Amino acid sequence: MGINDSLGFDQHITIFSPQGRLLQIEYAIKSSQKFGSTCIALKGKDSICFVLKSKKKFLQEENPGNLKYISLGNFKGSICSGLNGDIEMQLKNMIILSTDFYGAFGKKISSENLAFQVSEKNQINTQQAFIRPLGIKTMICGIEFEMGPQLYKCDPSGQYFSKWLCAVGKKEDLIEYYVEKFKNFGPESWNGKQLIIIALLIFMRIEGRENNADDLNVIICKKNNYDFKKLNVSSIDTFLCLIKSLNNFSVK
Repeated sequence: MGINDSLGFDQHITIFSPQGRLLQIEYAIKSSQKFGSTCIALKGKDSICFVLKSKKKFLQEENPGNLKYISLGNFKGSICSGLNGDIEMQLKNMIILSTDFYGAFGKKISSENLAFQVSEKNQINTQQAFIRPLGIKTMICGIEFEMGPQLYKCDPSGQYFSKWLCAVGKKEDLIEYYVEKFKNFGPESWNGKQLIIIALLIFMRIEGRENNADDLNVIICKKNNYDFKKLNVSSIDTFLCLIKSLNNFSVK
């Protein structure tokens, strides 16, 4: 769509274009990719793994992108990628939702309930002309007592999806190839170490280059063990060496 075609139809979130598109929603989705840094998340049997660039690597890049993560306690956490100010607003919103739920019901909010409430607020932003949708995408994860690991992805339009593998940031569209590639390998049975190896392999393939251990952050949350543990450089390097040694295990 050219400039003349979109003129006037992207001024408010409540205005549809002649093609039936909400242009401000599309702008928000593009902002989450353009200004966000790539992060992938992978769900297995009893663990959830995140892989993202380290802060040191961010500072070395010309256009590093914005990405932040928080732990909400009780084996729950979230990662947001996109516009920096919107990320701060979303993280504060999730903290408020979590504390309000605990104050009202006396128990921790579930990952699905949190994803639903975050998406509901995102959807409300698409109904009022005086506000705009947040230019971020959010991944919410947690390990539930009965259902095990849960992973959800929320977008600016107010939708949320349950995923076993997903990504946010500049290269998130490339993740669909690996979803199809690995879905028949039984990802629901992978343990923590297998998750880390697969997540690192996919991340390096998406980035299109090899990464050193100090260029990466690997965060793992394991049921009944630890709550969002950040691996040290030596542990990451061990996994990278193992990946290099697996010459017969490659994704083309």
